[in-house]
Amino acid sequence: MKNYSLVSGVKLIVQTKSEDVNRILDEVCKIDKLTYGEYDRNYFLSPIGTAGYTPRKGSTSDVHLGTTDPQKIDSIELSFVCKKENLDRILETIINEHHYEQPNIQVQDVLTTRTSYNVNNKNPNRFWNKK
Repeated sequence: MKNYSLVSGVKLIVQTKSEDVNRILDEVCKIDKLTYGEYDRNYFLSPIGTAGYTPRKGSTSDVHLGTTDPQKIDSIELSFVCKKENLDRILETIINEHHYEQPNIQVQDVLTTRTSYNVNNKNPNRFWNKK
């Protein structure tokens, strides 16, 4: 007997500023609770890295910052899995909440696991059984 099942979903990876994460998640969770087993608001944040781009003439950076020079910015990756039927609304929400006019959002079809859930599981590897 299998101790797990597979659930279809869509994984989104969003490059953003760390100070925008909670605002984006708050709005996304109004559409999809980002449920994983018995837990809601499940997400992953990567460490801060450097993103780079070169603005074109007429871009927002050119118009508002007056530059077409290569740019580097601190960025993190926020990732989470949502239900496929919520994807369009979530993408619209992220685009609306994001600080860029062209947010870098990657979308991947995925399968995620769900285990047979038992809060009294005696498996010695579970955190509640470690003393």
